[in-house]
Amino acid sequence: MKKIISLLLAILLILSFSACAIFVTEDEKEEIKTPDSSESLTNSVSTDINEENPAEENEELTEEEVKKPTLADAELRLISFFTDKSHENPYLLLAYYGPQENFELYFCDKDGNYSNIENIYYYNLNNGWRLLHTEDFPEGTTLDDIAVNVIDHSVEVEPSKILTVTGEAMTKDELKNIGLTYIGDNFVTFSHDNKATYSDSYAVFSVGIVWYNRLSFLSRNVPFDIKSFEFFTKEGKPLSEFADGYDYSVDVGTNSNNIVKGVSVMFYVNDGNRDKERNKDFCDYLHELGIYMTYKAEDGTIVKVENVLEAPEK
Repeated sequence: MKKIISLLLAILLILSFSACAIFVTEDEKEEIKTPDSSESLTNSVSTDINEENPAEENEELTEEEVKKPTLADAELRLISFFTDKSHENPYLLLAYYGPQENFELYFCDKDGNYSNIENIYYYNLNNGWRLLHTEDFPEGTTLDDIAVNVIDHSVEVEPSKILTVTGEAMTKDELKNIGLTYIGDNFVTFSHDNKATYSDSYAVFSVGIVWYNRLSFLSRNVPFDIKSFEFFTKEGKPLSEFADGYDYSVDVGTNSNNIVKGVSVMFYVNDGNRDKERNKDFCDYLHELGIYMTYKAEDGTIVKVENVLEAPEK
C-alpha cells in the first residue's frame, strides 16, 4: 500500500513542478502548462481575495494589498545561488515581483541580450511575486552574468525593464512575507487542486511538498510531525468525520526511494464493501467538499492551504 501511495505522490510532484517555457504570461497560462497538469503552480497559501474585485470580497484590505504591481515596481531578489558536487551547473532561485498579466519574462545579460535558458520552473504566489528556478546556466556563471528582461504588453512607452540581482539573499522573514512556508530550515510550497484516486479497497489523495532548498530534495528524514497536518471541509469540519465505511489516516508520502515528497490522505475500506465504482463515487464526493489543509509550523504559525482537491467537473 505504501508503495502505491508513494507512486501516486511521485506522479503528483512531477505534474505540480513541471518545466515551463521562458515566455510566462497570465493570458497564455494554459499554453505553457504540461498536458494533464493541474493549477498547482499557483499559490496554495490561503487567501480570501477576489481576483476580479478584491475590495468587494474584503473591505478591510488596504490600497497597498489590492494594488497590482507595475513595471515601475518590478524587482528581482536573490533566494539561492550555488554549485554543489552533485550538479556542475549553478542552482539559481530568484523571487520576481512585477506585472503578472500580459507580460513576457526571460533571462538575458546585463545589456538585454537573450539567454537561451530553457529549463525554467516558476511558481506563481498570486500576490505579485513569482519564484524563478533553473539549473540551466552553464558552469562558471556568476550572479553578475544574470539578468531578467520583463516586457509589459499593456504599456506602450518604454514597455520593458531589465532586472538584475542586487543585495543579499532574502531573509527567512522576507520569504515568509511573500508567501513561502518553512518546515524546519527548509522553505517550501504546497501543491493544490490535486486529484483523488481509487482502487477497489481505498481512495486516496496527496498534497505534494515542493522543497526549494535543493539540499533537502533528497531527504529521507521526515522533517515534520505528521500530526501538524490536518484536513477540513469548507465548512470547517474535520475531514475524518466524512469517512464513514473507511479507516481514515494522514501519512507521510514518499517516492520509491523513500524520499519525502508530501502528505497523503488515505481512506481504506473497513466495511467489507470493496468496490471500485463505490470508491470512484467517494472520490467525486471528496472533490465536492471544498477540502483545505492546515499545517502548524514549529513557531506555532498556522498555514492554511485552500483547495487541495480540484473542483468537481460541471
